[in-house]
Amino acid sequence: MAERPSRYSYKSLLLFSLPSILSSVMEPLASMVDSALVGHKDTYMLSSLGIGLAIINSLTWVFNFLVHNSTQWISAKRGQTDLLRPRIKISLTLALVVGVLALLFIWPLKDLLYQFADCPPELIPLVNDYFYPRLFFQPLILIVVTLLSILRGLEWVRLAFAVVCLTTVCNVILSAIFLYGADWGLAGVAYGTIISQALAFFFMMVFLVREDLIGRDFFRLKTKASDWFHFGKNSWDLFGRSLILTLAFFFSTKVAAREGVLTLAAHQVMLQIWLFSSFFLDGVAITGNVYISQLKASGDVLNRKLVSNRLLRIGIAIGLMFSLAFFLFPSYFLNFFTSDEKIHALILPWWIWPVIVQVPNAIAYVYDGLIFGLGDFAYLRKAMFFGLLFVFAPGLLMAYQFHSLQGIWVAMMALNCFRVATGVFYIHRSAGSS
Repeated sequence: MAERPSRYSYKSLLLFSLPSILSSVMEPLASMVDSALVGHKDTYMLSSLGIGLAIINSLTWVFNFLVHNSTQWISAKRGQTDLLRPRIKISLTLALVVGVLALLFIWPLKDLLYQFADCPPELIPLVNDYFYPRLFFQPLILIVVTLLSILRGLEWVRLAFAVVCLTTVCNVILSAIFLYGADWGLAGVAYGTIISQALAFFFMMVFLVREDLIGRDFFRLKTKASDWFHFGKNSWDLFGRSLILTLAFFFSTKVAAREGVLTLAAHQVMLQIWLFSSFFLDGVAITGNVYISQLKASGDVLNRKLVSNRLLRIGIAIGLMFSLAFFLFPSYFLNFFTSDEKIHALILPWWIWPVIVQVPNAIAYVYDGLIFGLGDFAYLRKAMFFGLLFVFAPGLLMAYQFHSLQGIWVAMMALNCFRVATGVFYIHRSAGSS
C-alpha cells in the first residue's frame, strides 16, 4: 500500500506525463515548422499548405479512435501478454483497413473537397503538390499513430517520446532540404513527412518484435469476435466525436478561405498556435486515459478520484503558463510563422482571445482524457454533437455572415468551453455514483 501514494503523487504524475506531453508537442511541431518554413518562403504557398493540411489532418483526426481506443484498451490489460497480442493485432489491422479505405474513398473526391474548402483556383496546383503524396501514404500515417498509442498504453511513454523526437527532427531537416535546397516546393514538404513516418514505423515494429508482442505467428494469431465487437463499438463512438471535431476545424478553414489568401494564411497561423497548446495538453490527457482505465479495471475508486483531481490541477497550471506566454510574447509566436505584417495586422487586434481561453482549453482536454479512461466514448460523442449544433455552428454562421476571422475563433473557443461544462457534469456525476 505504501507504493500507491507515490505512484499518484504530483511528482509521479508529472514525470509520467512529461514524455507524453513532449511527444504530443513534437507531433504537431513538424507541421508548425513546415508552416513556418513555407510562410517565410511564399504567402501563396502557406495558404495552399493550409488547405492541404486541413484536409489531410481531417483524415487523421477523424480516425482518432485508433489512438484513444487503443491506448485505453491496451492499458486495461497491461502485463497480460496473452491478452495484449490479440488486441494489438486488432488495432493495427483496423488502422491498415481504415487507411486503405480512406485513400480509395477520398481520391475520386479530391476536387470536390477543394471546392468544398473554397480553395482559390490559382492555388489548386500548389495544393496538389502537397496533397497527392500525403494522401497516398495516409495508411502508413494511421498505422504509425496507432503504434504510438499502443506504446503509451503499455506505459512505454519514454520510448514513444524518443520515436516522435527522432521522426520530428528528421521531418524538419528533410522538409528544409527539399523545400529550400532541392526546391521541390510543397511536394518536398510532403515527402519530408512521409519519410520520417516510415522511420517511425520501422523503429516501433522492431521494439514490439523484440518484446515478443509481435512475432512470426502474429498474422496467424486468433482473435475473438467479441473483442472485435467491443473495439468496434467504442471506435464508432469515438469516430463520431472525432468527425464532429474535425468538421469544426474543416468548416473554420472553409470560412477563412472565403475571405481570401491573406485571411486564410492568418487562419493557418492561428490554427498551428492553437494545435500546439492543445497537443501539449493532450499529453496530460494521455496520462488520465492510461491511469484511469487501470484504476477502473481494478475497482480503485479512491485513487481514481485522487488522480482525476491532481491531473485537473496540473492541466490548469499548464493553461495558465500558456496564457502568460501568449500575453507576454505575441510577436514572437507570430514571427515564428511569418514576417508578413499584413497577416500580423489581421491577428493582433484580437490576440487577447487565445490568451483568455487557455485555462478552459486545458480543462477540456484533461476531462476528455479522464472520460477516455472510463471508457464512456458514447457520452463524448453525444456531448460533441450538441456542442457543434448549438454552440459552434451558430457562431461560425455569424462569422460567415459578417466576414469575421475573429468570429471563427470565438466559435472555436466557445466549443471548448462547452466541452468543459459537459466534462465537469460527467466526472462529478460519475464520482457521486461510485
